[in-house]
Amino acid sequence: MRKKTVKMMIAAMVCSCVLSNTGIVSYAAEEKDTICNVGSVSKTYVTTAVLQLADRGLVNLDEPVVTYLKDFRLADERYKDITVRMLMNHSSGLMGSTFGESFLLEDNDMISHDTLLEKLSVQRLKANPGEYSVYCNDGFWVLELLVEAVSGESFTDYIANHIAVPLGLTQTGTPVDMFQKPEMIDIVINGNRIGNEYVMDIGSGGIIASASDLCKYGSGYFFHSDGTKKSLLSEESKEQMFTSYAKTEYDTPYGLGWDSVAEPEFEKAGVKVVMKGGSTAQQFASLMVAPEEEISVAVLSAGDFSMGSMAVAKSLMMYLLQEEKGIPVEDIAIENQQTCESVPREYRKYEGFYTSGSDIFRVEFPDMRYMRTIACDVDNPKTTNYKMTTDGRFVRMDGEIEKEVQDPNQQILEFIRRENGKIYIGQEVNTLYDGFSVYHNKEYMAEKLDDLEVSDDLLEAFRQYEGTYCLYSGKYSNMGFSSRISELKVSESCPGYLLDTKGNLSLMKIVDETHANAFAQIPGQNGRDQNDITIETEDGNTMILAPDLDMKFIRVSDAPTLNRKMTGVTTKKDKAVWYSLDESTKGMTMYFEKPERASIYVFDKFDKMVYSSYMLDWPDEIALPSEGRIVFVGDDDVTINFTLK
Repeated sequence: MRKKTVKMMIAAMVCSCVLSNTGIVSYAAEEKDTICNVGSVSKTYVTTAVLQLADRGLVNLDEPVVTYLKDFRLADERYKDITVRMLMNHSSGLMGSTFGESFLLEDNDMISHDTLLEKLSVQRLKANPGEYSVYCNDGFWVLELLVEAVSGESFTDYIANHIAVPLGLTQTGTPVDMFQKPEMIDIVINGNRIGNEYVMDIGSGGIIASASDLCKYGSGYFFHSDGTKKSLLSEESKEQMFTSYAKTEYDTPYGLGWDSVAEPEFEKAGVKVVMKGGSTAQQFASLMVAPEEEISVAVLSAGDFSMGSMAVAKSLMMYLLQEEKGIPVEDIAIENQQTCESVPREYRKYEGFYTSGSDIFRVEFPDMRYMRTIACDVDNPKTTNYKMTTDGRFVRMDGEIEKEVQDPNQQILEFIRRENGKIYIGQEVNTLYDGFSVYHNKEYMAEKLDDLEVSDDLLEAFRQYEGTYCLYSGKYSNMGFSSRISELKVSESCPGYLLDTKGNLSLMKIVDETHANAFAQIPGQNGRDQNDITIETEDGNTMILAPDLDMKFIRVSDAPTLNRKMTGVTTKKDKAVWYSLDESTKGMTMYFEKPERASIYVFDKFDKMVYSSYMLDWPDEIALPSEGRIVFVGDDDVTINFTLK
């Protein structure tokens, strides 16, 4: 943990049935508790709202979504089969995340909320509704709209009236009613404070809360045997919420809105524990609740500590179960696996190329002694070695295979053929965070690629589109301009596949001269956020249209060089202006006034953002890198004046 970049807020609550033993611990810097985006923990709030409506007889979870949201439609007739429950357990088949204007800096514009159904109407489904569960943000954004349609209240008002007030939460809300609160946590990027980030797909990731409020919120799910305490839901709804939808051991044990309702180490101890993690660009949240034991733990942090936040929450839950309830919980034991000196020849059928959603890697068995994976289509391909275990799996080795040393951060892989006939790799990961508990996860890691027959002419047509692309569409406050950089490439290892080596776009199959489509069907996390793209030309520039993300990218490898004689740039809405920086700008400094209704971002040659006009402590000047790029984004007819010296 890097102490300079991580700030953490922790709260834990333990309640006995008669409220005789209640304790809250909260750490914050201000008089009021620090507040933070809780990210995807927001999914439990919108799920709770829907279940409350179900408790009132206003929603049936197994009715189609169109029953309640009349304008919900996709360019795929299967959308009529999507039920409310499928949105809640990630099995709707929606493509993933229509990002658009959902991540904003110093802005709470609701345009993405207002246009979501329009954006979805041009998308297809990536799977049959209910076929399998794969993490999907858009499903919970649709639920937000459903809550508003059925209740007649804005989602912000619903959260206040039906969740915050009943539980006595005083620092919980949305970007609408919590905008520009002084107790919002500082965000630091590359050592610089930056303005507040707001997530405008509120049902999926936009709730804001303090650690103590998030902890109290978790107590709203306690199972109260005597019925004397306030609960958010009926006992029947809580039972539904906490039922796992996993079909196999590698399926994520999603409940309704929760990441996991079946944590193995707690189940072994006879304790039901549910958990949900959340992350935005720079903020992280973890909520763990033991509803029968009446324990809630919340951890919020800002900085590079996502999985670590969950490890802290888990450690606190284990401690409280022991100290307050007398229930010992044994952590996952990371034990060396018994290995074999050879691999049976039948495993040859698993050799080939695989994807984890956006990448390509090759699996091979050198001399049938061990397994090796090799990253493909990258400048510095990473090779990882695995030895076969006596139970037919493969454990990752640390360094050279001859050293016989297993990696202390354990990864164990297994080949699986699912009912759809496809071959997958299942993964078990056990990672120890010093001083905390083991982070444990089992999931489908990758899907085996099919061989494609694509003509040389078609491959050549797409090779002309290769290059570096950056976000082109979007409001000036869109956080995507700080990170949405793609490197489009036709795969050399697997002709016919198109990939983004930066990982912002999913792996795609080339369809024709201007289209490539997503195809991966990986349950869990790795099959999320799939996208089809269209290549088009606008004003002589090569563009990528990704309607499933609600984004347009421009090939910046063709961008003109910033001219030292320039004195300003005039912007147009949804048309970012990109310039390259080269030796001609080396040693130059740009002087300007931070623009209103516009923004500036500067990147070095490694695509690392080195400046943003949203940086709070930076003077109105920036020394330009000798290689890199700069972008100007603004509303219509905004002139950003500057001087280059």
